[in-house]
Amino acid sequence: SSYYVDFDKLLPPPTPLWLGKLPGFLPLPKLTEQTVKVKIDNSSVFVPGGNPANAQYGFRRTEVIAQNDRNAMETGTTVFHFSILKDDLHPLNPKHEYQIVFIEPNDGTHVFGVRYGSNFANPTQKHLPTSNAFNLEVVDHALNVIYSVPFKSLTWYNFAVQVDWTNRTLGVFASKNGDQLKKVSKLRPNLSATAGPDGQGDFHFGVLKRSRQG
Repeated sequence: SSYYVDFDKLLPPPTPLWLGKLPGFLPLPKLTEQTVKVKIDNSSVFVPGGNPANAQYGFRRTEVIAQNDRNAMETGTTVFHFSILKDDLHPLNPKHEYQIVFIEPNDGTHVFGVRYGSNFANPTQKHLPTSNAFNLEVVDHALNVIYSVPFKSLTWYNFAVQVDWTNRTLGVFASKNGDQLKKVSKLRPNLSATAGPDGQGDFHFGVLKRSRQG
């Protein structure tokens, strides 16, 4: 744990989808499951290499990067599982864009991503927050929305994103709380993503804030 990231098995409990159950009893958490709580504030500045001259002040970010052998994990077909819960005590500002989950190759693009808030890539929008700012959106490499769902309180949103690295396609499965995952998108081409090893990347989850207004 740190100032920005905390791991907890009890508060809040993990998504019910991954909890073990005994007949007639309340769900019992499996010891291997825990919640990752991420904090972001104005001090969340990425400083590559620890050199202040390289500090990136254009956005704020706090992320966890999963251990990942790209050659072993990101070949053939990979399914990335993750769940997201809103923190109503520390609400996100929907006038900005927040990137919550993504795979980032060395070129800085995203193989796929999950975002919340007003789309930073469309600066001509005059009225903020935008109409879809209150949704969790899964987007492809070209930022096309594959799946969108209202992001509500007291609800775990479960996702499984299928990446075919050879054919460059994406598919999304999703559910809420303890419901089983179901297919919520067709298999979609993701051809703008780079093929081969250069298209492989690190699996990030956390909060990257791209400010629309200061």
